[in-house]
Amino acid sequence: MLCGESLQRLSSLPLADPVFALSGRLLAYASPPLEPAPLLQSAYHALVSRSVPTRLSPPAYHVSVLDLTPLLSNATPLSVAHFTTSHSQPIAHLAFSADGRSLLSVPYNAQVARIFSLQPPSRLYNLRRGRTPGIVHDVRFSTDGRWVAMGTRNRTLHLFPINPLGGPPNVHSHLTGRVTNLYQPVSLSVSQFPFTILNSFLATSSRTGIPSDSIASSVFC
Repeated sequence: MLCGESLQRLSSLPLADPVFALSGRLLAYASPPLEPAPLLQSAYHALVSRSVPTRLSPPAYHVSVLDLTPLLSNATPLSVAHFTTSHSQPIAHLAFSADGRSLLSVPYNAQVARIFSLQPPSRLYNLRRGRTPGIVHDVRFSTDGRWVAMGTRNRTLHLFPINPLGGPPNVHSHLTGRVTNLYQPVSLSVSQFPFTILNSFLATSSRTGIPSDSIASSVFC
């Protein structure tokens, strides 16, 4: 049970954006972009307006992951990982895998969701939902960590095959039930497109009264 001082420490965390996810002792939360110093910001806009090549980057959106265990001893939570998710899109959804080792981040335009590994911190997948913007209502990992379901506002369900350890999924990883890349180098930032997009399922679900924001969870319940 958290005492008053621990709750005060937790309430002082920079949770400016209310997008977060919990998994056991881990808390992931979306951070607003950090504005650059006024001089750098003005220089960046001046160079961009003149079409001059520059390495300066606009403010980025981040995800931070904390270990909340120290709160039980009235200490400050430990930083586990910190990821840059986008330079243009705020974060709309966050979700942990069942084992708490991976984190899924979905941007507001829902075009490219990203899966990060916490140990070691790295980007495993770019899940490409589509070229047009969309609104995602819910996202879920399967319990074995081999699938991600993404339910959208237009009543479509996007299913992505993934591997818990990363790397391109294949027949062996999803039909034999064996992890084949345990002793091989893991490919990072693998782009994945939906294995299938279900429309009739969602239409049937809507007629039976399943809320649209529960579509993804109903697949992996």
